[in-house]
Amino acid sequence: MVDWFIKGGIVMIPLLLCSIAVLAIFIERCWSLRILFRQGKALIASERPVKERERLAARLVRSMQWGLPVFETIVVIAPMLGLLGTILGIIHSFEALSAGATAFTKSNLGAGLAEALITTEAGLMIAIPTQVIYNIFRGRINRFIDECNDQLAEEKDGVESC
Repeated sequence: MVDWFIKGGIVMIPLLLCSIAVLAIFIERCWSLRILFRQGKALIASERPVKERERLAARLVRSMQWGLPVFETIVVIAPMLGLLGTILGIIHSFEALSAGATAFTKSNLGAGLAEALITTEAGLMIAIPTQVIYNIFRGRINRFIDECNDQLAEEKDGVESC
């Protein structure tokens, strides 16, 4: 694994940082969202005035959405970093080719191509699961928002019809 990382070249460092950020935020969000959803359900079911519950629910939703922009950013930049590594690896391969017959070896060419493919792989291995995680969290938050809106709308309609 370490050998694979080293063969990927310098671009693997920001890709590693991206994967660490995704993992840390994923763990934190799994823990926090469970608590926030419970608080939200209790808030919506409370006897507080509707306007106050709407205001507090909006604040709670903002708390739920923390970290999602980081997921969105990593979904975009991880493949770009992989592409950057691809370009650097291909450049290294062409540099090996242009060095002439005395300096060129198959291993020089292979190292550049390996760097290219490893960084592309790493970028996609980070971006794809991050997109799935983002979609799951976004879907759960949107369902919570819909449930809150439905319940508060029913209460508003019930008050207005009296």
